[in-house]
Amino acid sequence: MKNQVIGQSTPTEGARALCDEPVAPHALRIEAPKDTPALQKRLLDQVLEGSGLEMMARTLAKELHCSVCVEDKQFNLLAIGQAHPAPEPWLDELIVNKGTPVNTIKRWESSGVLHTLRKERMPVTVAALPDSTVTRTVHPLVISGEVYGFFSVLNSENPPPFFQNHLESGAVVLSIELLKQKGTTESEQKVKRDFFRDLLTANTAAMMETLRRRATYLGYALNTGHWVITVEFDEQPHNEVQPEEVSRLVSILNALLSFRQAIVINQAQGATILYPVKEAQPSAEKVLQLTQAIQQKVRQTSAQWSVSVGVGRMNDALMDTPQSFKESLHALKIGRHTQGPGHVTFFSELGIYRMLLQFAQSQDPNEFFCEPLQRLIDYNQQTDKELVKTIAAFLECNGNLTETSTKLFIHRNTLKYRLERIRDITQIDLDDAENRLLLHLGLKMNQVVTYLR
Repeated sequence: MKNQVIGQSTPTEGARALCDEPVAPHALRIEAPKDTPALQKRLLDQVLEGSGLEMMARTLAKELHCSVCVEDKQFNLLAIGQAHPAPEPWLDELIVNKGTPVNTIKRWESSGVLHTLRKERMPVTVAALPDSTVTRTVHPLVISGEVYGFFSVLNSENPPPFFQNHLESGAVVLSIELLKQKGTTESEQKVKRDFFRDLLTANTAAMMETLRRRATYLGYALNTGHWVITVEFDEQPHNEVQPEEVSRLVSILNALLSFRQAIVINQAQGATILYPVKEAQPSAEKVLQLTQAIQQKVRQTSAQWSVSVGVGRMNDALMDTPQSFKESLHALKIGRHTQGPGHVTFFSELGIYRMLLQFAQSQDPNEFFCEPLQRLIDYNQQTDKELVKTIAAFLECNGNLTETSTKLFIHRNTLKYRLERIRDITQIDLDDAENRLLLHLGLKMNQVVTYLR
């Protein structure tokens, strides 16, 4: 069997090691080091006993005589091991930022360090802090070609005997621990997704009671609130949404939400996010920023697609999630129907549409019949296709002729002619405020009914 590369180790090389450029050291191998069976056995025992990464990091720091840290593949801090009690600024920075700072990661990306770590799966030696003479070597932890995380050691000018063998032992066993944790995490995530998928579509009291018992059994706090955000690809002519597009979208959402303990559930045309609320955070403004980041990322990765987003009202309890999910769907579809594709719509901002939606769902929407508008719609379908569009713009502009003509990109005289035709067909006075309100409500109800069909 061929050796599987885990990472590499590099001695400090003076000024050359201070830049963020890859240094080519000797490779770490998944082969068990022969000189240090005791350390490897101790670390493997910690894996089997479930001691955790923190204990393993402390063990390695003691054996290597230098401080170490373990991060996941997104550079979120998982564990540190400090060799000496004296303060170490590089560890303090990692602790404060809960991992390698974002600005450092961006610098690594521009200098090629990230490519070396993630694509070439080779270690690099970089400055432990900007403008620092102290360096750290970052080793990707790799099994079967997949990077599971990163193992960093603070370089020492006087490494102890068997330093390289200890490093190899640590890298091998840390990779095994991360692989084990990944399996556990994926299993837990599947249980969560299954529960929340069922919760989203619960529509009877019996189902809700069953889900309440499941939530209690799984240890979910019933008083936990969520923002429910639905993201859907906008339809494209002759281009159906493929499963791989949905998978790519889910990956984008998981990456953007990796710090936020959110649940992402794939749907046929997109995905739904359940974003937990803690102490009134995130706010609506933060949610809006997140949805805009989602849209931007989708445009960057799938140029042929755009997505529309609907956000339900923030709920206060876990079992209110189904209602928030329905609201997110209504917001998305009404927003797309009234504003076009590619918009973010909050249910709380639907205004009159919320009232009309409630009426349409509880009553026969045909009871809300506006005879003058229906005459105009019938005429519009048979002859003049612009009249309904014209009256809608006229009403949105509160009857202002100049604003309406500008909005429609037509001459003022053309607008006056169309309004006269509308008066003739509807047989109502458009100067009357109540008549305008009747037509305005009728148009909006027509949009709601069209959406509900």
